[in-house]
Amino acid sequence: MITAWLGWFGAGLYLLNHAWLSLNHGLESRRYYFLNFLAASAVVVSSAQLSSWQPVWTNAFWVVVSAVALLRWPRKPGASSGWLRERVLVWPILVALAAGCIVAIGQLYPGASLVGWAGTALFGVAYLIFASGVIPRRRFLGYNVVAAFALVPILYLDANWPVFFLEVIWGFTSAIGWFRARGVAHLETPAKFDHEA
Repeated sequence: MITAWLGWFGAGLYLLNHAWLSLNHGLESRRYYFLNFLAASAVVVSSAQLSSWQPVWTNAFWVVVSAVALLRWPRKPGASSGWLRERVLVWPILVALAAGCIVAIGQLYPGASLVGWAGTALFGVAYLIFASGVIPRRRFLGYNVVAAFALVPILYLDANWPVFFLEVIWGFTSAIGWFRARGVAHLETPAKFDHEA
């Protein structure tokens, strides 16, 4: 019972924090990463209790990236993230996502699981390259749309309701933020581990 409430708490905190990122032009990085750290920790515990492994791994990764972001805050201007390459990291995930969709036609659960794992990987990679300043907020939100809806089928099949509803709302919130960020010049600058007013 406590772990279920922990899952709902984490989901709610995530949504509020992500809505703030998606719908506002300013971002206070330290608060954003701290709230992601708390939310991810709560979802890891509740999802592990349900043996719902895709959200466990997604959120465990977000715990680590959030902790690193907090430890490195404020980031030195001009710090490089040279080893992170968006195309190298994202394209294999998109291929796995497409393969999972094909597998799901004949075998629903294995295909949904593969799609879910691809969504898990995309969430992690997108958060890492966003927090590292490699991609702008709008692209991060676009990847979040794809990742969130990729997780929905397996979460439904696993009956992981807190994370299921989290991902549905997360996907729509990300889509709204993605559309709202079109043409807003300062949102096209990557949000590194620093303070943005």
